Amino acid sequence: METLEEKKIQTHENLNVIPIVLILLSGGFVTILNQTLLVTALPSIMHDLNLTSVSVQWLQTVFLLVNGIMIPITAFLEGRFTTRKLFLFAMGSFTLGTLICLLGDNFLLLIIGRIVQAMGAGIMMPLMMTVMFIIFQLKTWIGDGDLWTRDRVCAGDRPDLVRLADQPLFMADFVLRRAAGGAA
Repeated sequence: METLEEKKIQTHENLNVIPIVLILLSGGFVTILNQTLLVTALPSIMHDLNLTSVSVQWLQTVFLLVNGIMIPITAFLEGRFTTRKLFLFAMGSFTLGTLICLLGDNFLLLIIGRIVQAMGAGIMMPLMMTVMFIIFQLKTWIGDGDLWTRDRVCAGDRPDLVRLADQPLFMADFVLRRAAGGAA
């Protein structure tokens, strides 16, 4: 019996990946940019709604908190829903949150809008990485005489770490050498 990931890989093998990557990067760029974009508007919001800086900073804080909660939840959601449904939900909730903030004339509506935005942004970031790994999993690059796979991204593109990470007690040896000030 095939796993869900194997089915996804087979489904995506014949797709033209450039439009998929461009759509994902565009959506990801907008949601990630939104994390820091509000900072420039905080003084205006403080003035218009007569808020203190302590109160208005909650617009940024609540976004980051909900975003941080949604990132690990996305792993569960990816096993339950298709990538397309998750992407549409993420971008839909992000857009809905943006509309709530646009129409919000009080602080509570702005907070609710930021929470809804963060739900979409929190799903979008890990979803982008997962889709990239699914699309490019079977495509490999040759470098330094060995195969480059997604393991290379996590290993910081160091061939010695990729080969040695498979050896028994590698991590203990690596940590002890670093602690002793020796070379790895």
